[in-house]
Amino acid sequence: MAYNYCVYAQKPTCVSHSCSGNFTSPSDVNLIMCKNQYIQVNKITEEGVSSVVEFEVPGRVETMSLFRPTGERTDVLFITTRDTFFTLGYVDGKIETLSNGSIEDSVGRRTETGSIAIIDPQCRAVALSLYEGLLKVIPFDNNKSQFKEAFNLRIEELNIIDIAFFESISSKKKPCKQPTFAILYQDNTGSRHLMSYEINLLEKELSEGTFKHLNIDRGSNILIPVSMPLGGMICIGESQITYFDEKYKKSVDSPSNTRLAIRCYGNVDPTRWLLGDQSGTLYLLRLQTNDNNEVTGLILQELGITSIASCISYLDNGFIFVGSYYGDSQVVRIEGNNETGNNLQPLHTYTNIGPIVDFCFVDSERQGQGQIVTCSGAFKDGSLRVIRNGIGIEELTSIGELTGLSRVWSLKVSLQSRGEKYLVMGFTKQTMVFAVEDESLGPIVIPGFDSDAMTVCCDTVIGDCYLQVTENSARLISSSTLELIDEWKPNNARISLAASNPTQLVVSLGEGKLVYLEISPNGFKQVQQTKLEYEVSCIDISAEENQTSSPICAVGMWTEISVRILKLPTFEHVTTQQLGGEILPRSILLATFENISYLLCGLGDGNLFSFKMDRNMGILTDKKRVSIGTKPVMLRPFLSKDNQLNVFAASDKPTVIYSRNQKLVYSNVNLGEVSDMCSFHHESFQDQLAIASENSVLIGQIDEIQKLHIKDIPLHAQPMKICHQESSQTYGVLITQFEEPETSAIYLLDEESFEKKSEIRLEPNEIGQSIVSCKFEDDYNDYYIVGTAITEPEEDEPSKGRLIVLQVQDGKLIIRAEKEVKGSVMALCPFNGKILASGTGRLNLFKWTENQDETKELVLECSCGGGVQILNIHSKGDFILISDMMKSIHLFVYKQDDTTVNGKIELICKDYQYSWLIASEMFDEHEFIASDNTYNLFTLQKNEDATTEEERKKLIRVGKYHLADQVNKIVHGFIGMRVGTELSLPGLHLDKDGTYPVKTLIFGTISGGIGVIAKLPKETFDYFNKVQIVMSNVAKGLANMPRDQYRAFRTERSKEQLESFLDGDFIESFLEFDVELQRKVVEELNREDAMVTLEELAKQIEDLGQLLH
Repeated sequence: MAYNYCVYAQKPTCVSHSCSGNFTSPSDVNLIMCKNQYIQVNKITEEGVSSVVEFEVPGRVETMSLFRPTGERTDVLFITTRDTFFTLGYVDGKIETLSNGSIEDSVGRRTETGSIAIIDPQCRAVALSLYEGLLKVIPFDNNKSQFKEAFNLRIEELNIIDIAFFESISSKKKPCKQPTFAILYQDNTGSRHLMSYEINLLEKELSEGTFKHLNIDRGSNILIPVSMPLGGMICIGESQITYFDEKYKKSVDSPSNTRLAIRCYGNVDPTRWLLGDQSGTLYLLRLQTNDNNEVTGLILQELGITSIASCISYLDNGFIFVGSYYGDSQVVRIEGNNETGNNLQPLHTYTNIGPIVDFCFVDSERQGQGQIVTCSGAFKDGSLRVIRNGIGIEELTSIGELTGLSRVWSLKVSLQSRGEKYLVMGFTKQTMVFAVEDESLGPIVIPGFDSDAMTVCCDTVIGDCYLQVTENSARLISSSTLELIDEWKPNNARISLAASNPTQLVVSLGEGKLVYLEISPNGFKQVQQTKLEYEVSCIDISAEENQTSSPICAVGMWTEISVRILKLPTFEHVTTQQLGGEILPRSILLATFENISYLLCGLGDGNLFSFKMDRNMGILTDKKRVSIGTKPVMLRPFLSKDNQLNVFAASDKPTVIYSRNQKLVYSNVNLGEVSDMCSFHHESFQDQLAIASENSVLIGQIDEIQKLHIKDIPLHAQPMKICHQESSQTYGVLITQFEEPETSAIYLLDEESFEKKSEIRLEPNEIGQSIVSCKFEDDYNDYYIVGTAITEPEEDEPSKGRLIVLQVQDGKLIIRAEKEVKGSVMALCPFNGKILASGTGRLNLFKWTENQDETKELVLECSCGGGVQILNIHSKGDFILISDMMKSIHLFVYKQDDTTVNGKIELICKDYQYSWLIASEMFDEHEFIASDNTYNLFTLQKNEDATTEEERKKLIRVGKYHLADQVNKIVHGFIGMRVGTELSLPGLHLDKDGTYPVKTLIFGTISGGIGVIAKLPKETFDYFNKVQIVMSNVAKGLANMPRDQYRAFRTERSKEQLESFLDGDFIESFLEFDVELQRKVVEELNREDAMVTLEELAKQIEDLGQLLH
């Protein structure tokens, strides 16, 4: 039995809808964007666009719009999902459901053009086009945000392209007495027409209006209502854009007589609209009028190129939001004409990794930190996206051949300045100082520095002086003259460790001896000394923000393996915290994140302890441990671009520690082993870090601090399939260009740089469909196998395809063999030294055979029927799983035929509940998972305990879950940190290898989401299932929809109960509940004998999230 936990590691990124208005307050200008089932509310400020709140709605959003209820000062958000409508308002700083209702009908066929929702300008009714031949009307209740009971109206036009409410259509320019809408539709001959209808809300009837225009542009697809005092309707066509009134029309032809492919629009004011087309061109459409408020013409102006727009929202003062489903969304500003002809200046970009068509998971370094490479976007915005659980570093420059390098520090221009002037490097027996000259780093000499000694501490201190502590002395140097001001030397001892802040210095002289000195602009003053019973292994006296001194000193101890807190200046003992084990603490740091003080301690074996700390009392609480590597940890603080404190943990797996929602988060840095690090914010190298390894220093800029690092590899074409080949250190990518004529190619890309090393163009009528890397039996070479579809001009469906065997040789793709096959090769799978390939409804097994002339070819060994169109093939041992477009999941087994040298493929069992599948994968030989086109995930297992052969031939659906997002690919892999971390999770315990026995799959979605499906032990599942149920009972969902109803498995006609899945996104949202709601959840859990505290439950949920993503 599968017990599954499903959660997004990266929430959807495709922006499908957007709108702007006054949502959070009458004076706020808000940008609201929709990413599948997630809504993000932003506020426009002088600094740019800032996020206000992000929340999940119960279902995939099909329509979204803002409206202003009569007499109100703020706008209301109207949203529809497949079966529900609801309105949302911003009340007392929270998102509240104002109204909701069902829009589902038991009969009727859904429209092919998708859901359309329009709101009467006078707030009398909402009209929905959902089903062919029906218009659903929802009357407003007293023109506010409440509604009366919805009703359906029959409509003769079946193939509706678009609908829009009029504000006015008469020549008198008066508002419509009844809610009146225009309908753009296509008849049986392919001609398109405009009609109008009035809705009688009292009688619940439709009557034909006076607005009627037949046989308009055959490519017409969008209606834009024109507000008062002009009234009327604009229709966007392929060759013309036309303004229509009752009696006349005015048109503007497409620029240069090219075909218009407008996909969306956004209002600027009553006479101007922004239009976005399929190529990413942004236009400004303007109505020309006379003094009588009559339209005299239209002007269409090309503004420039953006991402391909799916929605457009005009913000203010020339600022435009371009939401994109196929590329990155952007905020751009309209500029004056420039030499490039592009009048748009990009200001901000929202990364979009969707639609994810395909992806592969690669753990090439075998270090428990893999990466995902996705085929993302479409058309000109097509790209590869490289996604890693961690933070990237963009290298600016580096200094090499630094043998013996151990530590690095930066020295500021002045104590109050953020800018840094010098880079100090400590070696075993010397110290070097580097400075920037002519935008390059070079060594210099500071007279006051002792360059012939090893530096153990360096800092910028009070009086804008520089502090250098060597094993011989502490030196104070003027930042202006660079000469020595004062020097303090210990008596008959050497300094082994030191820690400083702007006014204080603590040094260790060995044998447990500590000396405390105070620093002034004139020199040092020794204040106190003490001798501890054990040797000191690390020290820190970091001051809090905006402070220049610290009342406490933190030290790590040898022998007893502990950390101690001592008072300054007296060295009075405050507390001791035992760490356990035998590994020394090697680095210690006092840090404050989001107004919470912490003590961090890194050990010599890569483990890191964290404690919450009361700086006044010196008390340590909430002890936690995480393993971030296997080598000693060096902790160094730095500020991010937004001036937030972060801590860099240098080790063999460097990690950045930061805080989100007052919780510590650990993100890998995508580098090899690092020994030390410091910030280096120079005017020539702004926001840079200096990162030291064994023999070099890298100067680079850290990416945005976030859990997932995303790198963009633009292709300007559509990547369709991707595969990694470890032996050649390359990726094979199938590319399609959708321009006429449609063409396809095979790219070979370098594993690290993603530079194109080789390319093979396919035939003009041939499209690449699948690619895998495999080894053949009795052949030590690795090959790429590509499956294609060949479509002849007279064919609707491809009747044949090719299998192409390619080898990487000297960085080039070489064709070793090719074979023509029947039908499109949609899927390939390596299988025990052979290759499985799909054909039209058949599963084929090919072997690699050597001919007499020593050439090799693919030879069909055996085949069997496999449905209508096989989309995916998977194998494990001798078992073969296929997913068919229409006939769901089939499980086969390969058996050797005793009578011939060939084998045969036999059907074992299949899913008799047919579904339109999209993706699938095998957990193992017994359990499987699939996704369908109604946004569900479901798991199946073999019915091995059945008593009859007939029952054993049936795959049983054991898990059902509605994701509300289309899953396009599922693979084995992981995103969470695969390191031994102490987690407090019921039923989960560390294996002997220091990891948790949790199998995970990764999925990618059409909306740009990356998710994780984890198989949990039954005890763990049962515990968090209780948490999920209690949370659902306590927390009222948006649209007043219970969580289990939202996650109910659904088809076109029915719904089935959520089963054997945990909603990880919902469970982890507990951490964002307000404290009162969290307490209610804990109280209800404890009524069911859970016996857990709020802190324990929060830690359990944190730990589960950290383990999985």
